[in-house]
Amino acid sequence: MSRKLRRIVSLTAAATGLALGVPLWAQAPAHAAGGACITGGFEFTDSAGARQPGQEFTVEVRRAGRTTVLASTTTGADGRFRVCVSEAQAAYDVDVHVVYSNPYWKVVSGRKGVYLTALASERDVVPGSDLDLGTMLPGSDQSMTAAGIFDSVRKAWDWVPDDCWDADDAVCRQKVVSWPNKSLTEEAASYNTRTDTVELDGPVQESTVIHELGHAIMDDVYEDDFPVPEDGCYSHQMNKAYGPICAWTEGWPTYFALTVLDTPIWTQADWDDDAEYGPGDRGWTWAEGEDAEIRVVAAMWDLADANNEAGESCTEDARGPLWRTFQAHRAETFRQYWAQRAADGYAVGSRELACLQHNTIDFSDVTAATADAGTTPKGHGRPALPPRRPRG
Repeated sequence: MSRKLRRIVSLTAAATGLALGVPLWAQAPAHAAGGACITGGFEFTDSAGARQPGQEFTVEVRRAGRTTVLASTTTGADGRFRVCVSEAQAAYDVDVHVVYSNPYWKVVSGRKGVYLTALASERDVVPGSDLDLGTMLPGSDQSMTAAGIFDSVRKAWDWVPDDCWDADDAVCRQKVVSWPNKSLTEEAASYNTRTDTVELDGPVQESTVIHELGHAIMDDVYEDDFPVPEDGCYSHQMNKAYGPICAWTEGWPTYFALTVLDTPIWTQADWDDDAEYGPGDRGWTWAEGEDAEIRVVAAMWDLADANNEAGESCTEDARGPLWRTFQAHRAETFRQYWAQRAADGYAVGSRELACLQHNTIDFSDVTAATADAGTTPKGHGRPALPPRRPRG
């Protein structure tokens, strides 16, 4: 059970007397006299061909042939759900849909709207009874892929330690992922700062989904004031140097994806031969210093990673200082982020500097006094002319 789902279950248990340790769908209040409850499960097949539970999807019971929602719930960690309707609502035939949406993210099909999978159509619900629909799968290959994309975002959401993508938000900004998005003409993945949408097309890997989501989180945390990177960044290669802004605005989302998936190896389907590379891979010719995305990624990974190599001995909670400084400020470069980390009172001493230097980045001259030099503070808001969208 995910951390956030566990919190919901705990709050519900305290308020209703439900038992912890028992799936919430199995403990839903009995239907009112004359009402009815519908149970079932939702699963999808992942890219490796394994069946996975569809977690945190919305399930809607609608009056048959109409858009009126009679009742709704969310699938649990096991993909199961239980939703009840009143006696008056049970008088109608119903449609039951899995909706690829919840308050925190959704997956849409270009301009066609949010994905739906029909679990039942024009079903007669008998008042005073339960209807078990069994376990269902998406009805098409496209919906199956969309379900996998939805689950990739779910993994990122479950990793985030706060109650919103931006810890400062009282109301969370719902992240929107559009797939397939035929408006893309240059690449198979991007984040559009004008529409706050992750745009994907063609086959996409989980790491790519979460990387692009990382751009959306950065834009959210930076209050729609996404840094404008250097020329060449929009069709960049990870191992080359384009400038410190490109390295940071691309490096942080890559680091975020690797951290969520708990792997130092990055695989991107649209690179030749599914090229795999990670912080420990010296097979590539890597540009050096803070202008190279791969060096920023590797340095941040080494700060948190407990599997130390010769020359570095850092290990810290990725949800701790690395996350907290990111959430608290607007940085345009890794150098500025490091100064902000110092200003926040987190460790930037000889051990941490050695971990950066292990990845060819020297910040020995960076101090807390330079934390906000040359940038607008967090909360400045969207510029009058939005920057071009980040690519890749």
